[in-house]
Amino acid sequence: MPESQFSSQALKPFFLAVAALALLCGGLGLLLSVSDTLPWPIRLTIYGATLFVAMTIGAWMWARAVVERAALRQQVDSLEHVDQLTKLPNRTLFFDRHELVHSNARRYRRRYALLFVNLDGFKAINERFGHAVGDELLIRIARLLTHSLRKSDTIARLGGDEFAVLLSEISDHEAALVLGRKVVAAIRAPLRLSVGEIEIGASVGVAIFPEHGDDARLLLNLADQALNRAKSQGNVCIEAQPETVAAPSATV
Repeated sequence: MPESQFSSQALKPFFLAVAALALLCGGLGLLLSVSDTLPWPIRLTIYGATLFVAMTIGAWMWARAVVERAALRQQVDSLEHVDQLTKLPNRTLFFDRHELVHSNARRYRRRYALLFVNLDGFKAINERFGHAVGDELLIRIARLLTHSLRKSDTIARLGGDEFAVLLSEISDHEAALVLGRKVVAAIRAPLRLSVGEIEIGASVGVAIFPEHGDDARLLLNLADQALNRAKSQGNVCIEAQPETVAAPSATV
């Protein structure tokens, strides 16, 4: 949503509140001009009631404006940080969370893991059944990954048929590899979609802090390199190898 559109929508209730107050003030002025013959108690009652109504409407409109502005801001943030198909965090939000998890892991000496997941055979399914079925499959994979992990972990769609998992804290090195193999096995199981059962594979690359590196960017590159090796074999989970560190990957 463009910033100008967001601003105009958010300010609309403010304009309505000003208009309502102006209208009531005009009505109050009209009453003042025609009520000289009324007794003072009645005139004071009319003035007080009018002022009370004006303040009530103004306060209500102001509160409505604040709520609507917050809702619009939340909608804008969602568009910027959430994949609109799967409703998972997108790559921008994933990398932001990775920086935070990495910083905390270094500070408190915790271990965490990055898993890059790629679907094997997704292009063939898209070409055979169409993009609608491909989208349905991506949504199912997103749900499968979400149900396989803890609420404290982050599952994101980086784009296309690539997903990423951020295990915010793991007990040992083997835990990440076990989970990676579990993801491969879960995705390889037949999935029932609207066109029937679909079989697809997955490759997973794993990088673990601090075993594979101390730098956040380096760990991303290592996970991506491990994923590329896994994709060359197909349907496997491979961990990073620090001695093969190369230039930053263009896909990260």
